[in-house]
Amino acid sequence: MYSNGASGVKGDDGSGGGGGDVEDGKFGYSRSEWRDVGWLAAFIMHLLVVVALAVVYGPDLIEDADKTNDNNKQDDSNDESEESDAAIDMQTFLIVCIVSSFVGMASAFGWMQIARRYAESIIKFSLYMSIGLNLVMALVSFANGQAGLGILFLLFAAFSALWFYWVRNKIRFASVVLEISINVINDYPQSIGVSMAMLTVEIVWIVLWAFSFMSVANATDSNGLVSFLMLVSFYWGAEVLKNIVHVTTSGVAATWLFFAEPKQPTWNSWKRATTTSLGSICFGSLIVAFLSATKAVLDEMRRQNDGIGACLASCIIGCIEDLVRFFNVYAFSRVAIYGKGFVQSGKETWDLFKAKGWDLIVNDDLTGTVLAIGALFGFAISGGVAMLWAVSADVKEPLLFGFVGGLIGYFMCFLVMNVLRSAIATTFIVQAEEPEAFRAARPAMFAKLADAIRAMYPNVGQSV
Repeated sequence: MYSNGASGVKGDDGSGGGGGDVEDGKFGYSRSEWRDVGWLAAFIMHLLVVVALAVVYGPDLIEDADKTNDNNKQDDSNDESEESDAAIDMQTFLIVCIVSSFVGMASAFGWMQIARRYAESIIKFSLYMSIGLNLVMALVSFANGQAGLGILFLLFAAFSALWFYWVRNKIRFASVVLEISINVINDYPQSIGVSMAMLTVEIVWIVLWAFSFMSVANATDSNGLVSFLMLVSFYWGAEVLKNIVHVTTSGVAATWLFFAEPKQPTWNSWKRATTTSLGSICFGSLIVAFLSATKAVLDEMRRQNDGIGACLASCIIGCIEDLVRFFNVYAFSRVAIYGKGFVQSGKETWDLFKAKGWDLIVNDDLTGTVLAIGALFGFAISGGVAMLWAVSADVKEPLLFGFVGGLIGYFMCFLVMNVLRSAIATTFIVQAEEPEAFRAARPAMFAKLADAIRAMYPNVGQSV
């Protein structure tokens, strides 16, 4: 927004007006060009290979498993009473899981409404807490005679205080970006439905891949290259499904920011993510999948040999993987907004990082803090409800039920917070590069964000 480079949006996606004119055919879903088709073909071929391996080698695995089961049945003793005494009340367990899922989802939506109203206060509170907790830990360490550890916590406290000082004038901006993003999800919660649907597909993918992998391992001798390629396959499929959700949500957010009355933004964005932009998603996802598989192999080598070389290599690859994942969040948002290929989107994302990298990193960190607290909020609420349910059902391990319920609630909240992060990344890009389109479609939110930018950069003045 505080950059040059404004344009507007054409309503050729069927959206009802309010967005001015956007150049380069943004959101022209009916005439989007297919991008990175070669990588899409490679991904489809890879899926066919996984299925073929399961078909060819799967029957032998099933036959061997049946033989093992027959042998186990002959050796089993009749310990029904002991099994009955040790069994967990599965009916109550399933009820707790179902209830925790719904409570976790409700907690996520509840937290979004809290964050929309009090994001600035939550961010400041978290920064104060970081300073305070480190100071408390320093005092405890000194009291226990651990001076070295106490000094370390004091350094952490000092760094937290400096960080607060450096970002204090950006907190308002981050809170408004978060508020805008929450408005997107409130208006179009179907993005969360897409995330749930892709989660179901991912479960199917995990089962298929695991069966294929075990079938190959059962039928052939151990081969390091084959195992590595299978790992790349697993991560590639998982990353593609995750990024389909991200690109879909980014498309919904950008449509909301560009159009006052968008029509079917979720359907249009999902269709684009699973057709014309799917090749770009496959390309970017493969890079992360290769790094993830490499790190997994290095971690296994470190566990087996306890070598410093493997440990150091794993650390380096892990850092690179984290950086690439962070970069891809914004590159894929550009894929959703502009419909360009991954390489072009990556180049433009790098230009954005060079121009506004510090603001982007700070905004991601501050909003990410709110999202992380939201996931913990889901853990606490779902865990408490699950434990109360277990106590009312008079089960033996209410704390265990509470912990499992909390984990389910955390996962459901994390799912929603991840969708919200996609909207946050898109909002940052749009406010930086398409301010006039944003202003035309959402004048009230634009004015609120412009005020936050003036507070962050007083010299910007009337150019915002």
